[in-house]
Amino acid sequence: PEHIVHTQRSVPDSMERPPLSEGTLEDVAKKALKIAETQRIVEALRQTKGNKSKASELLRVSYKTLLTKIKEYGIET
Repeated sequence: PEHIVHTQRSVPDSMERPPLSEGTLEDVAKKALKIAETQRIVEALRQTKGNKSKASELLRVSYKTLLTKIKEYGIET
């Protein structure tokens, strides 16, 4: 219908996407999850002044899970 306006959203240069040949959707999802979790863990550790027990409570994950992710993602504590 004529009353529907189609707009094209532009993506900022800082968010340019790599070519599709550079990974599957699953690869992209895993990378995004790693980035998001790393940022959140680092922020929780900052807020708790490095106290992993308090950070795990803040993140609502077990202490063991937090330690596993810190090691897996190479987060320096």
